[in-house]
Amino acid sequence: MQDKQLPIQKRVGQINWANYKTAYGVADSVPDLIVALASDDKNTSMSAAHALWCGLCHQHAYVSSAALPSYPFLLEIHKTADVELSIEILDILCGFALCSHPKFPTQSSRELEWLTQLRRDMSQDQSYFSLLFDNEDEVVVGLAKDIVGYILAEELP
Repeated sequence: MQDKQLPIQKRVGQINWANYKTAYGVADSVPDLIVALASDDKNTSMSAAHALWCGLCHQHAYVSSAALPSYPFLLEIHKTADVELSIEILDILCGFALCSHPKFPTQSSRELEWLTQLRRDMSQDQSYFSLLFDNEDEVVVGLAKDIVGYILAEELP
């Protein structure tokens, strides 16, 4: 378990990212992207969000193993994000929820353990996503509802 009192840069550095993959290969770029996502500079954080979306939940067609250690950081950053960044992070998380579904067609059984853990982690945070149903931004609300829907769904739409 990581100490949340440590800066995010130190915490992401404690993970052996070479053990994880993105859509483009070894996840060695993910720690820097997570740190950039937490940046106060809008262009930096939005650029990082796009790169993470591409690498972690490639076009909502595939979720990469690096999603598992990235998830708590994305959720943490989301909690303090402005609306625009919030939407980008929720879109990534929506991809995680969809692509980790047991009946999602592109996941193989060899990936089942980390996918199951990712889904379990997201399920434990369902109440957080449900709180977003009252958000003023309709896109945030829609993405939050999609995330919860994918978490709870027995079948995919």
